[in-house]
Amino acid sequence: MKKVICILMTAALCFSMLLSGCGQVSPLSAESRKASSESAAKLEGELKINVAQGSYAKNMWQQLANAFVKENPGVKVTITVDPEIETLTGQMKEAGDCPDLMFVPLGRVQGMTETKLENNAMLDLSDLLGEVIPGEAKTVKDKMLPGVNNGAFSKNGKQLLLPSFFSPAGLVYDQHLFQENGWQVPKTWDEMWALADQAKAKGISLFAYSKPEDLETFFYGMLANTDPTLLSNVCSYQEGVWNSDQGKKSAQYFCKISFLYRWDSSC
Repeated sequence: MKKVICILMTAALCFSMLLSGCGQVSPLSAESRKASSESAAKLEGELKINVAQGSYAKNMWQQLANAFVKENPGVKVTITVDPEIETLTGQMKEAGDCPDLMFVPLGRVQGMTETKLENNAMLDLSDLLGEVIPGEAKTVKDKMLPGVNNGAFSKNGKQLLLPSFFSPAGLVYDQHLFQENGWQVPKTWDEMWALADQAKAKGISLFAYSKPEDLETFFYGMLANTDPTLLSNVCSYQEGVWNSDQGKKSAQYFCKISFLYRWDSSC
């Protein structure tokens, strides 16, 4: 059985290639994948994509698939979006019906992507960096901000992961609520804790999030804010990083804001 492909990559790229999993697919050759849009090469076959449902709307994926099919009418794309996609994929594997492509981020409870990385069950995506973005003149590598594609995405010189999106890592606050209570936006963690205590005294939580994965970008931003090198050390799995003073401080701050000052329906 062929390896299941489990990758974190730019959403637009998910639909710019056919990758062979263990299902019945007509995969493209390396030459075909590199052919330009002006060439006579045509994509044909069926592409099954499993997506881990997170904070993004499910119809976003179908819209991407529809746009791809419009440009490649010979391809049938089936999108399955589910919050328990790992379990569903396991059931599909047992039935001999594996997806050809998966979108499963790091940091999920099931740890599918991490397990695939550890077991060397990932495809090398290095050649994708040179792919031209559909409708643009720039390549995937050109579109990445400096420092984004660091060693955390590579192993033994192979590009095993690609970032799926760019977003600001910070907190959004209710400006009217601050004005009504005469609060100032905190600029330090000490000011944050003092403000959180004031809000808590009024029955207001200063911190809220909809899903655990929503904390991902906030946590990375916290690491970078604590120490510019801390984020790189964490992402590269530097031994002892969480035992360092900065690592301990970040973990303590994260636990404090997550458990002492968050909104909880049971409170």
